[in-house]
Amino acid sequence: MGYNNLKNTENILVKVDQNNVILIDPNSVVEGGNVAMRNVAQEKLVMYVNLEADLIPRSILSVSGNQQATGNLLSIAEGNLNMLRNANGGDLDTSWTNSFVDSNQTVTDKNGKQTTLVNNISDTSAQSFGIESVNINVKGANFIPQVNINFVDVRGKTLFESPENSPYKAFFHLPWPIFYLTVKGYYGKAIKYRLHLVKFTSKFNESSGNFEVNTSFVGSTYAYLSDI
Repeated sequence: MGYNNLKNTENILVKVDQNNVILIDPNSVVEGGNVAMRNVAQEKLVMYVNLEADLIPRSILSVSGNQQATGNLLSIAEGNLNMLRNANGGDLDTSWTNSFVDSNQTVTDKNGKQTTLVNNISDTSAQSFGIESVNINVKGANFIPQVNINFVDVRGKTLFESPENSPYKAFFHLPWPIFYLTVKGYYGKAIKYRLHLVKFTSKFNESSGNFEVNTSFVGSTYAYLSDI
């Protein structure tokens, strides 16, 4: 999904004239010294967005001895926040439906009274938490992007019932980490925004039983110095 081979560069046809005129033909490539039509790989014609995050500790005290020796920081959670990946490893699948399996247990006390215990299972694969909409607004002289992303947490199984060391706890970790939003159109290569999270609000939708999260990001870049 979202195939984008950045390392496989194409030899675009370029003609240099003696009068300092350079002709670049994006529809032709040079293969083995011969000019051929440029073909577009069909697997590249997809649209996708992906959100990732760098998780860092609040204090150097949480860094283990081995990581101090190597100079690496310890993440506040295991794994990485990646919206296009199964948090348990591998591709996206249907394992997230296991968190909705009825796991209620009935226990009986010494007086013979029965009580039903509801065992809530969180979605460790994090596939029940996804992006509903993305709005990117780039304007002004400094070209700093302002991004609004709406998320949906199905029954709260990923974000609000997150298991221990879940990377999705990054939304509740202050200061917020640096987020990376990758956006790819139908044609062309993907672009990546480096973002700061500035606003996080959530609400419960009683009609669907899901949690809806609204976030606002601002670009983290040196572009705001371009007008100096």
